[in-house]
Amino acid sequence: MKNQKGFSAVAIVLFIVVIGLVCGVGYFVWNKNQNINNPTSNSEITNYDEQYYPTRESNIEEIKGWGDVGMNQITVPSEIIDKSYSIMISYFGKDFYDKNIMLSPYQYDFYMDDFKNCDSSSVNCKGMPRIKEQYYKLFYLMNIPEKPYVSEIMEIYVDKNGNLIKEAENKGLINCVKTLSECIFKIDASQAGAIAKNAGMQNGVDKWQATFNWSNNTSVPKTYVWEVMNFLLEGGGQVYYIRPSDGKILLKNVYGEM
Repeated sequence: MKNQKGFSAVAIVLFIVVIGLVCGVGYFVWNKNQNINNPTSNSEITNYDEQYYPTRESNIEEIKGWGDVGMNQITVPSEIIDKSYSIMISYFGKDFYDKNIMLSPYQYDFYMDDFKNCDSSSVNCKGMPRIKEQYYKLFYLMNIPEKPYVSEIMEIYVDKNGNLIKEAENKGLINCVKTLSECIFKIDASQAGAIAKNAGMQNGVDKWQATFNWSNNTSVPKTYVWEVMNFLLEGGGQVYYIRPSDGKILLKNVYGEM
């Protein structure tokens, strides 16, 4: 009788342990699926390079490094520099330019050969086939000290006489003299994330990413934007393009396999 009672007690204990393990594994699987399908703990906006905003010095070093990959450094004629300065002042205003923008000390040569095979319908060559002689692609640096996320390399095209080639892809050229708010950039990464969240961006399976840059999406006006991006289980995600001057959402888009 004692052995039977002992065996019964052991059996009961083993039974309880097995049931506990089964329940524990079941809960783990259920909880994991819940976190994937309805994540709630990863909605915090995180700019992937928040701690690594490029400085003016690092941008200069980046441009300097282009000479190591086959680009030929040149000295831009002073008259071209003077005319391009006038162009920049006409767009940004003297005060903003003097405080936040400078011409890169490193410039490189560009010729019509770069675009001689362009198809006029090509987005990348838009406006360029009409150039039949040497032109200048000038690099400028924009950094706003009180807004470290604004740290950009600008690209401005001028012809051999220093006139702006408006049809070209002038990266970073915005008319702040005409519309002052274009140069305020008052929306930071956290605010951009809040705007995206309030507009319905899903939490996703990881922290969000926010990047301040010049828009390269053809459905968005050529301007600076916050690109707020999430990561969904399907291998793709959503990306919202938000104007940093006023927080307006310019486009809601998706990427990857949705």
